[in-house]
Formats: sequence, structure tokens, C-alpha cells
Amino acid sequence: MSQRVEPTFFMVGAARAGTTSMYDYLREHPQIYMPGSLGGKEPSFFCDLVPPWAARYRDLDSYLSLYSKARGHRAVGDASTNYLVAPESPGRIRERYPHAKILIVLRNPVARAHSLYRYICAWGFEDAPTFEKALAREAGRFGNARFIAQWQLLYYAFLYYHSGLYAEQVARYFDTFPREQVHVILFDDMKKDLLATIQGVYRFLGVDPDYEPHLDSRNASSFPLSVRLQAFIERRWNDNPLNPRGPVRHRDKTHYPIAMAINQLLGGYRKVVLRPDTARALTERFAPDIARTGALIGRSLDHWVKERVPAPVHDAKVAMPV
Repeated sequence: MSQRVEPTFFMVGAARAGTTSMYDYLREHPQIYMPGSLGGKEPSFFCDLVPPWAARYRDLDSYLSLYSKARGHRAVGDASTNYLVAPESPGRIRERYPHAKILIVLRNPVARAHSLYRYICAWGFEDAPTFEKALAREAGRFGNARFIAQWQLLYYAFLYYHSGLYAEQVARYFDTFPREQVHVILFDDMKKDLLATIQGVYRFLGVDPDYEPHLDSRNASSFPLSVRLQAFIERRWNDNPLNPRGPVRHRDKTHYPIAMAINQLLGGYRKVVLRPDTARALTERFAPDIARTGALIGRSLDHWVKERVPAPVHDAKVAMPV
């Protein structure tokens, strides 16, 4: 038991705030170990709800097997972004790892909400054809026991507004861990000075801060030509990497992923942007929480309120398997 390597830090979210890119930059550092693959990146061991991609990591031994190759690394990380929204996660992490370091990445919640909608449409989970219709459905989904049972940990992905209320989420970590163990950065920091931001994270984690990762361009997120067609395909695709089901058939390896990829490709020929009136309405809803979050982390977030129409940012990886 004493020979096992265990995590020393957790990148807890927020989802769609540049965490996948940050994961890549951290993983590239020779003194940092983070498991590969979706299940390894986001095992979500400290969440109540079971992520479909990581069901095999629900017991401690299986979870720690993800770090069997981490020996010799100064920092070992878990990048499960649902740890930020899942209220049970901070206490559970603290109970086992009281000295763990916590990394939080935040993004303008309006832009992040729209990015989240694009993301789950790309994978076929959302069948609301517009962001506005998806927002309207949130009230019926929030706290809905049947909906939660159906989607498990993916449930949080459908909470475009509620998952962007950062103040309570960040406060849970500030209340659970010593402040010096929690490092908060903004997506804006990454856009302004990516290398300095990454090296600041390296310094926080106690690894060589002078290491320079490859700051290459990242795969852009995309949006399907038909949201409803993508959802129709997903319901029949048993081998969706984010929502695997069984048994896996021949068409799960060929027809369905190809069909989804073509729908994605054709979607690239139309521009899907956040409507100005939707952006204004969401900004007004988020404004009080933005103010509380800024006070909590000691940084002015006034620019989030002034950014009435956040420009679409293709910041995350959505590479459909073919």
C-alpha cells in the first residue's frame, strides 16, 4: 500500500474554461504526471454520480491504478472538471488528501455556457436546436431526479446557467482547503499571456517554472449541421466515447461515428454565434454572482459584465472519432 503513487493536485474545473488545453500543457511537463485518455483525465472518483466513461474507477484501488506509472514525478494530477460543480467533492478530496493543491480555471460564464451547449450538441447529447431553447429547458432539468438518473455525471453539462454560478463553487474549496493551496486563474489570463499563466501554474505545483511547453494551436470546437440528427445518431451509437453503452456492434465502429463526423463537418459551413439579446439577458442574470466571485478571488471581473456579446472562442477539443 505504501508503494502506491497518489495524486498531489486536482484541476477541478470549470468545464469549457480552457481546462483541456491546460491539461495538455501540464501533462507535457516532464515533472508532472497526469493519466491519458478520457477516463484517466476525468475519473471523477470523488463525485457521487458515476461518469459513463470511468465506471471502472469507482473503487480506490482501480482509481489509484491510473497513477501506477507516476513514480518519480514531482506532481501527480487528476483533472476531473466536475469536482467544481459537485458539492460533495471538496470535502472528499480534503479527507483523503488534506495537503493537495487545487487548480481552478474560470471563464466568463456567458461565453462558457454557450461553449458548453456547442460541446454537448457536438456529441449528440443535447437535442434543443438553439441555445435559447436549451436554456429554457434548464428549469425542468435542474434537480430532476429522473433526468439525473438518466445522465448521471453528464447531468451537470446540461446546466448552462447553474453550472456557471462560480461563487458558491469556489467558496466550497476556500472553506475546505487553506487558501494557499488553491490557485485560481482566468481564461482571460490564458488569452493575454499564455506562457506566463502556464508557468505560474507550474510554480504553484512546485515543478520547474521555466519549462516552456509547445504553445501550438488547439483543435477548434465545432457544431453539427443538424442538432437533432446528431442526437438521433447518439441514441443509437453504443460506442460514444463520452457515453459508452453495450454491446458494441459493427455499426458502432463504422456507420455511426462516420455519420456524426459528417454532420459535424457540414456544420462548419454555417456560423453559429451567441445572439446579442441572449448574451445581454444572461449577463444580467450572472452579474450578482460575478461580483461575488470577483470579491472572493480578489480580482475585478467587471470586464465580464461589460462584455455584453462575448466573441465565440474555439477553445476546446472536439475530435469526433472515425
